[in-house]
Amino acid sequence: MASFNVSVNFTVSPVTENFKYIALMGRLILMSSIFFLNTLVLVTLVRGRHAEFSDIKYWFLRSHVFSDIFVSLIFSAFVVLKYGQINIDVSYLCLLMHSLLMSSNQVSAMSLLFVSVDQYIAIVHPLRYNRLVSELSAKVAVSFSWLFSAIVAFLPLIIRWDQRVDHFTECSVSVFPLAYVVFWGIVQLYIPCVLMVTMYAQVLVVAHRHIRQNQMEVQPQNVDVHLGSMPLSILKAEVKVAVTVVIMLVVLMVCWLPFNIVLTMNVHSGRMLHLIAVVGPLAVTNSLFNPILYLIRFAKLRKSCIGMIRFKCCNKFQSAVLPINLDVM
Repeated sequence: MASFNVSVNFTVSPVTENFKYIALMGRLILMSSIFFLNTLVLVTLVRGRHAEFSDIKYWFLRSHVFSDIFVSLIFSAFVVLKYGQINIDVSYLCLLMHSLLMSSNQVSAMSLLFVSVDQYIAIVHPLRYNRLVSELSAKVAVSFSWLFSAIVAFLPLIIRWDQRVDHFTECSVSVFPLAYVVFWGIVQLYIPCVLMVTMYAQVLVVAHRHIRQNQMEVQPQNVDVHLGSMPLSILKAEVKVAVTVVIMLVVLMVCWLPFNIVLTMNVHSGRMLHLIAVVGPLAVTNSLFNPILYLIRFAKLRKSCIGMIRFKCCNKFQSAVLPINLDVM
């Protein structure tokens, strides 16, 4: 069994003390915001009373939100290690922490991918939706996303890469082999994004064509027109979800593409290590944008969150006001 030593030194040079303090506070605020907003959205999706929240696609959205919560917790550990100047002198523990962060990000991308598949079947093949998509298949897909992400992220530990690392000096992304970094970038970002772009291109084209055709026709007695077996009102709601996920896809690319490029270049040539401190938080910021987009784009979710906060606050206020016992007076 590998043994490791952890040394702690909280001494900070006076020259960089203010800068490190600002950077530390910024990262703590970022992690706290990610944790709070995603927890609020997750609790609302789980305990919300809207019947819509029991829809199949919300299984994937709950998994997506939970993975973002996990990101905030793991990245917080990295912040403590860095700014607490805690030095890990064993490659196994370093690989473990990075693998946890990578697995949560992999789940986030795969959750969006499964939402895309759900939207694709619902809009492009509505007559086959009830046969292909069910609550059981959603649970299987969510379980598969977590299992597959864990296998991909922990692959360096599975093949015992930590025993092959020579001259390990500090815990950084350079501990990973170049072949794995390229493989992880392809699986975590490029393949899901290509698949989502392909599906949503067809989804938006098909939905736009049918909505336009329905709007050009005069419908007697306000009867909904169906796309296959889908009412027009439901079709428009599905398109709104599709547009939201497309926006999330763009945000995912903007946040994670620089990190993947810098990570690959750093492992390949040993350069750009200083840029990790910039693109790393940028990548994690993706987990902050996701719940904000949920709250902005989904009115029912937003109203449920506000209602839940008001309910909790009112209960605390009422419990703080003690009733007066007139028998004692």
